[in-house]
Amino acid sequence: MTTILILEDDPMVAFIHQSYLTKIDSQLNILEAASTDDAQTLLAEEQIDLILLDLHLKHDDGLAFLRDLRQQEFPGEVILITAENQTEALKAAHHLGILDYLMKPFSYERFAQSFESFLAKTTMLQHEELNQAQIDQLFYDKSQKKAELILEKGLSKATLARIYKTMQEFPASFTVAELAEKSGFSHVSVRKYMQFLEQQDLLTSDVIYRKQGRPFQTYQIKNPALWQKYFPK
Repeated sequence: MTTILILEDDPMVAFIHQSYLTKIDSQLNILEAASTDDAQTLLAEEQIDLILLDLHLKHDDGLAFLRDLRQQEFPGEVILITAENQTEALKAAHHLGILDYLMKPFSYERFAQSFESFLAKTTMLQHEELNQAQIDQLFYDKSQKKAELILEKGLSKATLARIYKTMQEFPASFTVAELAEKSGFSHVSVRKYMQFLEQQDLLTSDVIYRKQGRPFQTYQIKNPALWQKYFPK
């Protein structure tokens, strides 16, 4: 059985991690620690396969804990989960051999992708010998391949592609009503896609307040490089 340790001192965040893991596999053995001392105790008692590590704990330093893990030759994997976006922290964590770096807030799909990478690596390294093709799977930058956007139930790739093409026709921001009129889809349908794309960090929205009348919301394409991976020309 795979054993996961969640090192997180925010109970709500720890609960989200646990619910995501349970959604992926209800048979996982999930342990929790709110401090590095508690984590070290569990590491001494249990065989941990993966640690979900918060970089900034209230009373502890996640990066220092990671360094300790490497000095102790911890054989498992570490996924760093943090709101930290400074390159120095990323460089340090990368040099210390983390499997992945997830920035809060992140989607379930991104979390699941990270866990799938853990499973793939673990399975691969169970072999005594690997050929070059298998080694390439471990080290090759998968981001260079065509990315796959996992859609929510009720959304279709064909409709999303058409909506994306229509969005590109606007010189700047647009409203749901404008996009619906131009794309030919209903307001309700377009709004569902806007909400999904905003959750995926592919759209940015802004509320416009007027002196008279109700405020309205505008949208604009965000992360064009990521869009290009999902919809290469």
